[in-house]
Amino acid sequence: MAGEKGPPDKGSKSFLKCHDQNEVSTVICIICDSAFHQSCARQKKLKFISERLIICQDHPNLTSKVDENVLSESARSLIATVKLKQSEEIRKEVRKEILEDLSNKSVELNSTFRDFEAECDHVHKENELLRQLNKELDEKNAMLRDLLSQSTTKQVNIQESIKTYAEITGSSKQLPKRIPKIIIKPEGETSKSVIKNNITKCLFNEKSIQTNDVYCLKNSNQIMVKCLDEASVIKTESLLKANFEDICEVKLEQLNNPKIKIVGIANVSNMDMKGIEDDINTRNFANFETKARLLYMYSNSKTNLTSVLVEVTPDIYRSIRDRNNKIFVGWQSCRVYDLINIKPCMKCARFGHNTAKCMNETTCLRCSQAHKTTSCKNPALACPNCYYINRKYATDLNINHDAMDSNQCHIFKNKIKKYIDSTDYPVKPRLPTVKPMPIYYQEEAIENVYEESDGMSDTDRSIRASWVTVKQEVPRRADRFGDARSLRFGPANQRARLGQSPRPR
Repeated sequence: MAGEKGPPDKGSKSFLKCHDQNEVSTVICIICDSAFHQSCARQKKLKFISERLIICQDHPNLTSKVDENVLSESARSLIATVKLKQSEEIRKEVRKEILEDLSNKSVELNSTFRDFEAECDHVHKENELLRQLNKELDEKNAMLRDLLSQSTTKQVNIQESIKTYAEITGSSKQLPKRIPKIIIKPEGETSKSVIKNNITKCLFNEKSIQTNDVYCLKNSNQIMVKCLDEASVIKTESLLKANFEDICEVKLEQLNNPKIKIVGIANVSNMDMKGIEDDINTRNFANFETKARLLYMYSNSKTNLTSVLVEVTPDIYRSIRDRNNKIFVGWQSCRVYDLINIKPCMKCARFGHNTAKCMNETTCLRCSQAHKTTSCKNPALACPNCYYINRKYATDLNINHDAMDSNQCHIFKNKIKKYIDSTDYPVKPRLPTVKPMPIYYQEEAIENVYEESDGMSDTDRSIRASWVTVKQEVPRRADRFGDARSLRFGPANQRARLGQSPRPR
């Protein structure tokens, strides 16, 4: 149709895509494809290759010295193409050089990175070795600290263990841990010898139990089993109860608590047994769970001092021995002695009863004759208990002592040992010192005083007799401030103490 507009000729002119009727007034650099306004390109005097193609100022080396007006359009295009190819080659070479440089730098960086990694690994290994070395040094330092602490503790213990002569002589011997025995008492008609054999076989088959002895008591229908340790005691008791409970009574030996005697208590406030017990526990044993138990108390009518018998636990007994056998009662510190109330009967010399309940014949404790001990004048000593054992069992015990001598009498020592073994003593108890005195010598000495003092007055004769009696009863080292000190001066000093004038020579 004649009135319609045809599409623009894009071969000769350029039009906008959004407004295809508007002609584009820009020029393009054939080298770098940069776009310029025609007016700007003409102002900057850029070289036009064609109506729309130019060479911008960034490519001065691609221009030709030939006059552009002389060349044809094809020549100018050819020159531009050649220059473009040259620029492409130059660009490729530059790019190649840049890539080579980048490759070399990459290789160098990779090498540097590998070296850095190797160095890091080396440093890591060194750090690991240093950590191990540091750990070993810490362990050695800890060992050295422990050794130093142990050496310091040993040094302190050695210094503390250095005792004086008085401490050594007054120290108590530590007793081993007392292992209770197992008591088996037959209840049926089966003899204890048969039961003992069965018990022995049963214990032999049990490999985990360590027993020391199985024996029958002579004067009792009982069988005793001794073990080496407490673990074996528990296992043995369980085993025997499981196998012999129907025909026997199986039980553990019960150890007695130690007993002590506290003397010299000035009971000014007239406390009863409960008050004294509470006072002793509060002042001395407040830190112990089980307290002391008061058994008996009595007073001395001459001194008005009170003595008490107390039952204590092994821990309390040890603390008393550590405190030099002293206890605070009220306002004072009182002396403590071990209470081992084992002594023969003063009538028959047997054990297990006292004189008031004795039904046996009278026997002298000194010479074994049938008379009272207080009237004995026999100079030869003969212990009635050891004499009886020698005669009955054909033994050869020493009898040259009296029945009260716990140092020499074999029977007396066995009784004391049996009592100590049945008591849970943590340390060895202190036995009273025994100094047997010939009673006949005292009576004879007093008779000699009266026979040889015919020229004396009745007062002098009485003083002399009392002095001889006291001199034999009280040892010379009795007490620092006791009567033994005054005995050194004899009857003359006693006359002065009685307010009498000295006897004329």
